[in-house]
Amino acid sequence: MRMNEPVGDRQSQSSHPATHLGRLLRPTHWLKNVFVVIPVPFALGGDGVLQFSVFGIGLLAMCVANSSVYVFNDWVDVERDRDHPVKRFRPLASKQLSGSTALILSASLAIVAMILAVVSERAMVVSLIGGYLGLQLFYCVRGKDVPLVDVFLLSSGFVIRVLLGCALVSAAPSNWLLLCSSALALFL
Repeated sequence: MRMNEPVGDRQSQSSHPATHLGRLLRPTHWLKNVFVVIPVPFALGGDGVLQFSVFGIGLLAMCVANSSVYVFNDWVDVERDRDHPVKRFRPLASKQLSGSTALILSASLAIVAMILAVVSERAMVVSLIGGYLGLQLFYCVRGKDVPLVDVFLLSSGFVIRVLLGCALVSAAPSNWLLLCSSALALFL
């Protein structure tokens, strides 16, 4: 172990490829999807309908979409990450996984996310997951290099999560919910 190696990114070069794939997917970042749950109490207080199977499928679709974006972003940033003191230990930057593996994985995850969105039987869920993937693709390729645009693209991902939660419980988002979630997303 190197002295300057971050604790959270310690992985031996001989680790199993599944370990590297798991790290590439970043499941710990799925915590951001708590924004999907925010509208549930408000929707149920109104005329929303919570079907656990539909909600679970939609939430899983967002988690899979998140991982697709993380993998693609790591592929785009692989050279930049190799020069970063912490990110150089990521599976692609450290050459523990190949770029072609990452591209295939990212595309596969995006397809799975869209299939799950369709399975949810909510047309708006399909639109929101597709919109999220499209916005994040733009962010990865160009948006993160444009000041202020990067902030709005990142915060839009949180607002999309809130809208997804509303769609999953069949409730229209209130103006206050949108205003508060947008402000919180910009703050984050």
